[in-house]
Amino acid sequence: MKELLGTAASADDCLGYAGLVLLEALEPASHKRLLELATELQKAILWAHTHADSSALYLLGCVASLHLDDPNLNAVCKYHDAIITRMTGEAGSKDEHAAHMATSVFHSAGLLGEPKGELLTNLVQPELGNLPRLREQGQTLEDFM
Repeated sequence: MKELLGTAASADDCLGYAGLVLLEALEPASHKRLLELATELQKAILWAHTHADSSALYLLGCVASLHLDDPNLNAVCKYHDAIITRMTGEAGSKDEHAAHMATSVFHSAGLLGEPKGELLTNLVQPELGNLPRLREQGQTLEDFM
């Protein structure tokens, strides 16, 4: 899968690049590699924004949503959140880093024309209390996707 996505992640395929970054973010990695992957994640998101690629943003949101509790992805998203905090000066999230990233990219995907994006934003947004409720009920986000 990595080889196929690596081939697809050319200069004009932001969806393939986003997929490759996500695959690597789900694997165990050293602290240094987690920081590098956070930078790669930021590049993938910026690339999707600048090319108005709702599919890439939707993919980023779906994978983050389906792997909210993955410690590797959460670490990458935590470092990604730190990058955004340094760039914008706004306060970052304290927890649920993958959920916050998913909320952001789903919202962007919705704005760019992915109709399910905005609906899923409301599902994974930690502030609305949906995640704890879903976890208590034993439901998975995969059921909703």
